[in-house]
Amino acid sequence: MATQLASKGCSIVINYSSDSSTTKASALATRLQDEYSVKAITAKADIGSAKGPAELVSIARDHFSSSSFSSNPPNNKTRGGGKPFEIDIIVKNAGIVLPEPVGSITLENFDAQYRINVRGPMLLVQVVLPYLPTDRSGRIVDVSSIGSSIGFWYQTVYGGTKAAVEAMTRT
Repeated sequence: MATQLASKGCSIVINYSSDSSTTKASALATRLQDEYSVKAITAKADIGSAKGPAELVSIARDHFSSSSFSSNPPNNKTRGGGKPFEIDIIVKNAGIVLPEPVGSITLENFDAQYRINVRGPMLLVQVVLPYLPTDRSGRIVDVSSIGSSIGFWYQTVYGGTKAAVEAMTRT
């Protein structure tokens, strides 16, 4: 998805949460910059944490702003008359699956899946709202799963998280 968007001229933020992804994320950012002459950066932010979505947007704002912003910019305005920072497309694709039979689902795994797959994307949208274009040209893309409608063996909770995201998007 990042490659397709970069090929259309989009600047890209590649988010990841684990140290094991640092090298792959950096290599992808470099490749996108080299192949498509776009700005591509990496951001290590845990979408499942309460502050992770705001950290991700802050990293993007720091790298893609044409001027300084207040920490809570009113109506997406900049200080000093520069071009306002906007996020035109957001792709919400964070997700984990911790397969367990329904009779053995642990509270810890339930909470982890809902924290990352549902709460994180919802918090991200809240943080992004002030930066979306006001002309309805912005796009929010959710990556879901067929498991939300047909179900897969041992994926009761995961399917529920994806159905929740789909319902929030429709709403």
